[in-house]
Amino acid sequence: MPCSHRNMATASRSSAFARGISTIGSWSELSPHDAVAAQPVRAQFVGPALATYRVALRHPNVVPLLATRLLSTPLARRPVAVLRSDERVLALLQDAGLSDGRAVRVHRAFTAWLLGYLFVELRAMDDDPGEPDPAFRLGLYRMPAQEFPRLRATALAMGDRGGPEQLSAGLEALLGS
Repeated sequence: MPCSHRNMATASRSSAFARGISTIGSWSELSPHDAVAAQPVRAQFVGPALATYRVALRHPNVVPLLATRLLSTPLARRPVAVLRSDERVLALLQDAGLSDGRAVRVHRAFTAWLLGYLFVELRAMDDDPGEPDPAFRLGLYRMPAQEFPRLRATALAMGDRGGPEQLSAGLEALLGS
C-alpha cells in the first residue's frame, strides 16, 4: 500500500524525535555512582546541556518535537531515554543533599532553561537569508523605527547566537556558581 504524504511526514517527525531522544540517552545511561559523580554537581549539568545544544544545532527540528512530546505524553509513556535522563538529574541533585521538593524545583528550572535557551537560539531571525546586508537580511525595514526603536537598535546582536558560552553561563547562574 502506498504511503501517503501525511504518513511520510508523521514518520519523519517520529524519526527526528527518536534521534533526539537517543542523543539524550548518552547522558542518561550513566549511573549516579559513575566516576562522573565525583565532579561538582553544576559541572555535571553543563556537559549534557552542551551536548544537547550541539545536537539541536545539527537537528533543529528535534527541539520543538521534544517540547511538544513532553507536553502531550504522560510521564509513564515517555521514551526510556527521557525517563533515564530525568532519573539521572534527580539522583545528582538528591545525592548533593537536596530534598525531593528542592530537587524537583531545580530539575524543572534546568529543563526550562535548556529548552528555552534552545528555542531562542534556533528561532527564525532572517527575513531574507540570502541578503548580504544585515539590516535587509533581518527585514528591519518592516518594523517601524518609531514603534520599535530598541528592537531595531539591538536586532543585529539578537540575530547572533549566544552559543555554548552563554548556555553555560546561564546554567552556572541558575545553579548558583
